[in-house]
Amino acid sequence: MKKIKYLEALKNELFFSGTDFVSEFKKTYPNFSESYAKSTLQQNLKNNQIARIGRNKYIVLDNNGVSPYSYLLTNEAEKLKKIVSNKFADLDFRIFELLQLNDFFNHQIAHNVFFLYVESDLGDFVFDFLRDKYPGKILISPSLTDIEKYVVDDIIIIEKLVSEAPKDKNNKSNMILEQLLVDLICDKIMRSLININEIPKVINFILKKYVIDQSKMFRYSRRRNVEKQLKMIMESYIEG
Repeated sequence: MKKIKYLEALKNELFFSGTDFVSEFKKTYPNFSESYAKSTLQQNLKNNQIARIGRNKYIVLDNNGVSPYSYLLTNEAEKLKKIVSNKFADLDFRIFELLQLNDFFNHQIAHNVFFLYVESDLGDFVFDFLRDKYPGKILISPSLTDIEKYVVDDIIIIEKLVSEAPKDKNNKSNMILEQLLVDLICDKIMRSLININEIPKVINFILKKYVIDQSKMFRYSRRRNVEKQLKMIMESYIEG
């Protein structure tokens, strides 16, 4: 029972730092070293007892209303991911499928679209490799006109991966929410395929329900020049 006392002391905090964690841990276990306390912090992160929400900012996940987000790719998306990973072992890319948005949007999406965000200057190589495997179902850096003309179910859209796009340590190729929240505001192709009127509500739903590393999110939003728009959306819901 004594073991959870440091978490009990921290769970009512809006957030706490690594120093705060060590301090509370030492109150519970005064005979343990600071290095042991820091390793316990990492273990608690791994076990989803606490979560990182920013640079040196953490929360206790017990009873705070938020949870880690996970999404299981469809078989088709997982197959595409493996094909690309096996061919381009060192490629930095993210995969996202439109059906993933059905977790958040009221207007459900019936037809899937796969997005491959590929690091700069390598999109053409990936396109050339995939077009024989997916004939008639590959677009690279399409215009909105291309989307209107050529989008079919299960099409693969290859776009440039913006530098500093956040990634998950465990699933490096899967798009994480910190990227999705920003791309919902500025990715013209993605926005052309969804009901954009729902986006502000969706962004705030995700922020309230799931663990979000806001340092990652805002760093990426600055890279994409939409930090101001993102903050305005968040503030409008706080005020409302």
